[in-house]
Amino acid sequence: MVTVVKSLRGLAAYFQSLVHKSARAEPVVLARHQSFIGSHLLGGIAALAVFPVYLAVVGRPTLISALAFVWLLSPIAIAIFLSRTGRLGTAHLISAANLTGLITFAAGLTGGVTSFLVAWIVVVPLEAALSNDRRVVLGGIAIACAGLMILGAGNIIGAVTNIFGNGIGEKIDFLGYKCNAVS
Repeated sequence: MVTVVKSLRGLAAYFQSLVHKSARAEPVVLARHQSFIGSHLLGGIAALAVFPVYLAVVGRPTLISALAFVWLLSPIAIAIFLSRTGRLGTAHLISAANLTGLITFAAGLTGGVTSFLVAWIVVVPLEAALSNDRRVVLGGIAIACAGLMILGAGNIIGAVTNIFGNGIGEKIDFLGYKCNAVS
């Protein structure tokens, strides 16, 4: 238990060292930057850690699988951006656009506006609210609405698909795994 606490303190100290010098004066701002950088780095590292397992189980990734993994690594770049510039509001907007893009991409593959993933679009403005800036929250809402409009337009023109099929028992191939679709 003591070792775990020491490790977590060391990790927190490392994340604190990545915070831009302009954000170190105020403890609240420092904590916001530190938590943003930490969560984005850990999320990207988790995706990176899963990739070798994916390669071992599935083998060579398809183009869509490779795009998904690169997309899941992008929070690392956002954390580096914040660490180098100290612009938390901009980093939150980039993160909101990134999350909206991921949700829109995945929802476009699973039925568009009727996808079960559309509910996750609510997380976008909630994450933007962590910036404690009204303009960033409004930007997050606008980005989320743009993602919904893209999905709606995709549904209207027939550009979305449903990789889960249309019926119970239908065989599908999802990221290399053969499974039964349940709709």
